Amino acid sequence: MVQEGAVTGVALDNEEVVGARYVIAAPGRSGAAWIREEARRLAIPSVSSPVDIGVRVEVPAPVLSPLTEAAYEAKLIYLKSPRKRLANIRINPAMRIQEPKVAVM
Repeated sequence: MVQEGAVTGVALDNEEVVGARYVIAAPGRSGAAWIREEARRLAIPSVSSPVDIGVRVEVPAPVLSPLTEAAYEAKLIYLKSPRKRLANIRINPAMRIQEPKVAVM
């Protein structure tokens, strides 16, 4: 629901209307075109942001514990210059590392 260019709530599939001061829409990559068109249609200002594509690296929890004890789920950002982001590193503390399963034939 939009009034005067501001989101004021959502209309559910069962036609119930839920008012809200803030609404978060997270359609994912597959819904990016849809949400962009909805924002245009409803005259809601929006900005696009880059997609983070990364590589998963696993290390034992004690390696990162000094960092994760200070800041749970820390996100480190490496900058190439003040306005150019080179890489993001997101940390999932104490994630269990599983041994690969090998089928014996």
